Amino acid sequence: MADMQANPSEEIFNHVTAELEEMNSIPKGTYSFSLNDNFIDKQSAEGAKDNSLKRGFPDYIIKK
Repeated sequence: MADMQANPSEEIFNHVTAELEEMNSIPKGTYSFSLNDNFIDKQSAEGAKDNSLKRGFPDYIIKK
Protein backbone atom coordinates (compact mmCIF):
# COMPACT_ATOMS: atom_id res chain seq x y z
CA MET A 1 0.00 0.00 0.00
CA ALA A 2 1.32 3.46 -0.84
CA ASP A 3 0.25 4.97 2.50
CA MET A 4 2.41 3.55 5.30
CA GLN A 5 -0.61 3.43 7.67
CA ALA A 6 -3.16 2.04 5.20
CA ASN A 7 -4.83 -1.32 5.59
CA PRO A 8 -4.77 -3.70 2.61
CA SER A 9 -7.27 -2.60 -0.04
CA GLU A 10 -10.17 -5.00 -0.56
CA GLU A 11 -10.72 -3.46 -4.01
CA ILE A 12 -7.14 -4.30 -5.08
CA PHE A 13 -7.40 -7.76 -3.53
CA ASN A 14 -10.61 -8.54 -5.43
CA HIS A 15 -9.15 -7.18 -8.69
CA VAL A 16 -5.98 -9.29 -8.46
CA THR A 17 -7.79 -12.50 -7.50
CA ALA A 18 -10.24 -12.01 -10.39
CA GLU A 19 -7.33 -11.47 -12.79
CA LEU A 20 -5.62 -14.64 -11.53
CA GLU A 21 -8.83 -16.63 -12.03
CA GLU A 22 -9.09 -15.40 -15.63
CA MET A 23 -5.42 -15.85 -16.61
CA ASN A 24 -4.69 -18.55 -19.14
CA SER A 25 -0.96 -17.85 -19.36
CA ILE A 26 -0.02 -19.37 -15.99
CA PRO A 27 0.62 -23.10 -15.45
CA LYS A 28 -1.99 -25.51 -14.14
CA GLY A 29 -2.03 -25.69 -10.36
CA THR A 30 -3.49 -24.34 -7.16
CA TYR A 31 -2.61 -20.77 -6.23
CA SER A 32 -2.85 -18.70 -3.07
CA PHE A 33 -2.75 -14.93 -2.86
CA SER A 34 -2.18 -12.62 0.12
CA LEU A 35 -2.27 -8.84 0.27
CA ASN A 36 -0.55 -7.26 3.26
CA ASP A 37 -0.09 -3.69 4.45
CA ASN A 38 3.36 -2.04 4.52
CA PHE A 39 4.57 -3.87 7.62
CA ILE A 40 7.48 -6.28 7.16
CA ASP A 41 9.04 -8.04 10.13
CA LYS A 42 12.79 -7.47 9.80
CA GLN A 43 13.71 -10.79 11.44
CA SER A 44 11.42 -13.09 9.46
CA ALA A 45 10.80 -11.01 6.30
CA GLU A 46 7.07 -11.80 6.73
CA GLY A 47 4.35 -9.20 6.36
CA ALA A 48 1.23 -11.15 7.32
CA LYS A 49 -0.89 -9.72 10.13
CA ASP A 50 -4.51 -9.95 11.27
CA ASN A 51 -5.52 -7.32 8.70
CA SER A 52 -3.97 -9.21 5.74
CA LEU A 53 -6.38 -10.33 3.02
CA LYS A 54 -5.89 -13.95 1.96
CA ARG A 55 -7.21 -16.37 -0.64
CA GLY A 56 -5.97 -19.90 -0.12
CA PHE A 57 -6.91 -23.11 1.67
CA PRO A 58 -9.64 -24.23 1.31
CA ASP A 59 -10.58 -21.67 -1.38
CA TYR A 60 -7.55 -21.89 -3.67
CA ILE A 61 -7.45 -20.33 -7.13
CA ILE A 62 -7.38 -23.47 -9.26
CA LYS A 63 -6.07 -23.44 -12.82
CA LYS A 64 -7.00 -26.57 -14.79
